[in-house]
Amino acid sequence: MVTYDLAEAMNQTSGEYDASVNEFEVAQIASAPSQIVKVARVAASPVSFECKLYQILDFSPSPQSSSLVIGQIVSIHLNDVHMKEGKLDRNSLDLIGRMGGIQYTRTTQRFEMVRPKAG
Repeated sequence: MVTYDLAEAMNQTSGEYDASVNEFEVAQIASAPSQIVKVARVAASPVSFECKLYQILDFSPSPQSSSLVIGQIVSIHLNDVHMKEGKLDRNSLDLIGRMGGIQYTRTTQRFEMVRPKAG
């Protein structure tokens, strides 16, 4: 998961780099070893998922295709600083989410809605 503080580093890794380029070096961010998958994870991320590829859905046949990559989570890493009474304290996270294109949003203004009960 990406925090607001990591947004610029995350954006630096979105370039179309050659496979030989170390994106941790490009973004100037520390890596941490994973436990199950071979690739490293972002050390500063408060929540990290190790995933194995499950499926890729391609939505456009053009050279600039739009794809949805679906992973199977095989391990989760949580920073203890963000734990409260044995649960993840979502209020302590300043996460961002991609809205599409170059637009992102912060999750600092959340609200709750109770689901209706089916009759």
